This record gives sequence, structure tokens and C-alpha cells, in this order.
Amino acid sequence: MSEKWTVGPWRLRRSTPSEGVDVYWLLAGDSDLGSMCGGYPYHECRANAVLAAAAPELYRALDDARVALEEAAKVLARHSPSLANNIVNQCAIRCADMLAKARGEP
Repeated sequence: MSEKWTVGPWRLRRSTPSEGVDVYWLLAGDSDLGSMCGGYPYHECRANAVLAAAAPELYRALDDARVALEEAAKVLARHSPSLANNIVNQCAIRCADMLAKARGEP
């Protein structure tokens, strides 16, 4: 993998009233990565922040799934080429496409 982002895990911390802003701080170790909107609707802002904080783990999980699907496609291709090409291989391709998008590739 050729990630250029900050190594995870990432975590969230909600701002305090004394900070004068209503945001979720996105953190990695002791580093401040940025903030995600606070405000309203609260549940949506929080859900967006939680999803962003999960990004490094989601990327790794998707890459693991892609590798497993590619291996499964090789095994299936020996027994049922059409099944391997139509189902498993398409899933592996979709995973690879989304991983490339996460890396900022066209």
C-alpha cells in the first residue's frame, strides 16, 4: 500500500465549551488532524466524525478483503470460471477501485 495519510488509529474528542467552538477534533496520537463540524443536527455531525475517525481501519479492512477476494477468485477460476469472473472478481475490482479512490488516484 502507498498511503500518504497519518497512520491510525484515529480518534475523536468533542470540543469543550471553553474552546469556543462546537466541533469534533480528529486526533492521531498526540497530533491534531483537524476538526469535523459540530452543531446541528448533532447525530449527523457525530456520525460523520465517527466515520472519518474509522478511515484508517476501514481502509485496511477493505484491502484485506480485496486480497482475500483475489485469492478466492483464483481458486474458483479452476472450478467455475464464470462464477469467479462474475461475482468474486467483480467484488475484488470494486474494492481495488475504492482503495485507489481513497489514495486520491483517478
